[in-house]
Amino acid sequence: MFPTIHSQRVLAARGPKNPVVPHAAPLVVTESEPDAELQLRSATTVFLLGKECPFRCLMCDLWRNTTDQRTEPGSLVRQLAAVLPSITHRDTIKLYNASNFFDPQAVPTSDLAELAALVRDFKCVVVENHPKLIGPAVQAFADQINGQLQVAMGLETSDPERLSWLNKQMTVADYDLACRTLLDWGVSIRTFLLLPAPGVPSAEMVSHTLASVRHALAMGSEVTSLIPLRAGNGILDQLILDGSVTSAEGSLIIQTFELALQLPRQQRQRVLLDLWDLEKFFHTEGNRHALRERLINFNSRQRIDA
Repeated sequence: MFPTIHSQRVLAARGPKNPVVPHAAPLVVTESEPDAELQLRSATTVFLLGKECPFRCLMCDLWRNTTDQRTEPGSLVRQLAAVLPSITHRDTIKLYNASNFFDPQAVPTSDLAELAALVRDFKCVVVENHPKLIGPAVQAFADQINGQLQVAMGLETSDPERLSWLNKQMTVADYDLACRTLLDWGVSIRTFLLLPAPGVPSAEMVSHTLASVRHALAMGSEVTSLIPLRAGNGILDQLILDGSVTSAEGSLIIQTFELALQLPRQQRQRVLLDLWDLEKFFHTEGNRHALRERLINFNSRQRIDA
């Protein structure tokens, strides 16, 4: 049985936060990502700095680059305006704030209209949000941009019991309701799934993750992103040491991703593997570059015959 997880235990295991300057220009990363027609498009992530998420999810390490205080009105607008001139494309922009875009503590409601105006001309605008914080502000923001709004939500796993262990304070039904609501509003869905979810043994990792991918696809997730489980946030390190959690091995990550790409899905639906720091899961130094290029190709072409 997986050990009981609660917010106090998650907080007690943390190390210090990184020093952040909320008024400084945020980090910007531009990558390529396939669009709904499998055409490679530029996708720029702007890592906005603001208040920490109120949820204490077991696997999260995003709290390291957040503030304890409520985000000051105007701060995110200034951050975004500072980096927009360096973004020359108008394909996809991701406004990731290490929290929830529609939490007024993290993104002041008074800033939403100005933020929408700044990204109005992008073809796709992606924001991150907890399924239980889907409300009218999402629809209003979608109406204020010219492009497609896509809301990224962490389902992590479609297994109700294991989801409850993650301390996300949500259920699979909450995710399902959020998906139906967003689709009714014409808002696209991006889903994050853990690979594997904590507590899933290696022998069940592939089948467990594929079941979660099937669920996300069935709920209309347009982009389903597999996130290899990484240690380093404090509580996960403790659980790995006591044997409660097993990290994924590189071979199982690839096997799962290849099988996920072969699942039936609608034409616009894509399944991606998050490649950040992926080399740490592989121990053969010589193949890492070739392996990364192969996985980039899988992400881009959405098939494994490459």
